[in-house]
Amino acid sequence: MEQKMFCYQCQEAAGNIACGIKGVCGKDDELAHHMDLFKAYLKQLSKVIVENNIVDKEINQFIMNGLFKLITNANFETAVFDNEINKAKEYLKDFTYDSSQLTLENWRNIGTLKEENEDLRGVKELIITGLMGLCAYHSHAVNLGYSDDELYEFVNKVLATIDDIKNLEQLITLVDQVGAKGVQAMALLDKANTESFGNPELSEVKIDAGTKPGILVSGHDLEDLVQLLEQSKDSGVDIYTHSEMLPAHYYPKLKKYNHLYGNYGNSWATQKEEFEKFNGPILFTTNCIIPPNDNATYRERLYATGNANHPGFKYIKKDAHNKKDFTELIEQAKTCQAPTEIEQGTIIGGFAHSQVFCFSRSSRREC
Repeated sequence: MEQKMFCYQCQEAAGNIACGIKGVCGKDDELAHHMDLFKAYLKQLSKVIVENNIVDKEINQFIMNGLFKLITNANFETAVFDNEINKAKEYLKDFTYDSSQLTLENWRNIGTLKEENEDLRGVKELIITGLMGLCAYHSHAVNLGYSDDELYEFVNKVLATIDDIKNLEQLITLVDQVGAKGVQAMALLDKANTESFGNPELSEVKIDAGTKPGILVSGHDLEDLVQLLEQSKDSGVDIYTHSEMLPAHYYPKLKKYNHLYGNYGNSWATQKEEFEKFNGPILFTTNCIIPPNDNATYRERLYATGNANHPGFKYIKKDAHNKKDFTELIEQAKTCQAPTEIEQGTIIGGFAHSQVFCFSRSSRREC
């Protein structure tokens, strides 16, 4: 069977090798080619930045958000990548570079298969995937007003040079460096979250369903959740977290919102069944999106924001002041039934580093 694409950036890859016809995640070959082309443009843009010693925070954040969009299950909207490619071209318009290879049809020579040596290819893709995670952490921190110029510089340097590295030992060293910078990005996000919302506390979180209509929030972006909580106060609508958003219940400043009701559902992998039963709107602030089936009743209740998107989802943009208007989502929730209960009881969480250190002290009174 003819290979239409090549992607193995996640553990779901077909046959434990690579997706060559359609992604197990749900993306088709057209989307895969757009993502390959966009990644190639990000590399070209980083090369221009490094070679010309350019310091431009807007472009740096464009590159980091771009890598974030390329994460598995984050963005399925081909039009988004068309738009991002055009933005990259606009940034590059004043510089001389060879664009002859940068076409959708040339996906084999600009994407993963550009590197013919399988060993080098595997390590290079591991590095790129590591950068994607690093950029995701950093982008969440930026949404709270925190950034790290050293991380901008590092990401650009790696993207600008990785295609030209042909030494396996050098690449393995770079893997370690990406890991270290990933920890640095995580530390920045931890600082952003704790200084914005307080240190996480040991907390019991309800997993049953209330009697009011609800909005289910998935993903990782706490700033999006806070804006939604503020706008939905006194609306008669409860807010629930799903999967990766569960830790929101442990932050003191978020726990003060009485309508942050609890957590609904389990992992991202079971969302199709659970979203049917939730009955209210679902908001994706980041990955992990599983494309809904054509007959899914919850299709009309799906929203996305930030670097996440999917065809048919209602996308919520931010304004010039980084604010988002969740009115449509809240108003739809008011017309919905309360969630169908799928579990009962509570779960305990909040074992962040401040709590672990606290319990390791001889006197718990210091906590």
